[in-house]
Amino acid sequence: MRDYEDVLEWYESIAPSYDELYSAEQRGKYREAFRYLEDVDGKVVYDLGCGTSEFLLYLSKKSRIKAYVGLDISLNLLEMAANKAKDSATPSFFVAGDISSPPFREGSGDIATAFTVLRCRDDLELVTSRMRTLLRSGGRLVVTVLCEEGADSVPTGWCRGSFKTLNRREGICVEVVHE
Repeated sequence: MRDYEDVLEWYESIAPSYDELYSAEQRGKYREAFRYLEDVDGKVVYDLGCGTSEFLLYLSKKSRIKAYVGLDISLNLLEMAANKAKDSATPSFFVAGDISSPPFREGSGDIATAFTVLRCRDDLELVTSRMRTLLRSGGRLVVTVLCEEGADSVPTGWCRGSFKTLNRREGICVEVVHE
């Protein structure tokens, strides 16, 4: 993973303008991901790198999930996320932590997502293997990966499910996790 302190400093600094900068782009990724999620009603969703919890608001309009758990390293973003969650009927919980070592019980979730958190240079196999452990059998992992400018393509070897290229620099992986 990228240097934790640098990432934390960056997101803490842009928190006030985070939604303005990223919401429209993220909603496009949510629409794409939702096509693969099928029935999410009654599911426990882990949103790893949740930012301001835009995915919670998106899900709340589309379904009735059992619980939403957002993880992010930025306390400023988590505060904004918790304020937004007040507008949702979904039970929501927010935790400060690092996506490379999610602090949740194994086999406790149905869906784990990470939108625009991972980069091609990250250890994708290691991080996604840790994410998979959060899921019950049949759970779904949805991850987008962003490559830096000049990348020829998005690597796919770490993805154990279907992979779709969103654009030249980004792709989405959707997996069904089995025991």
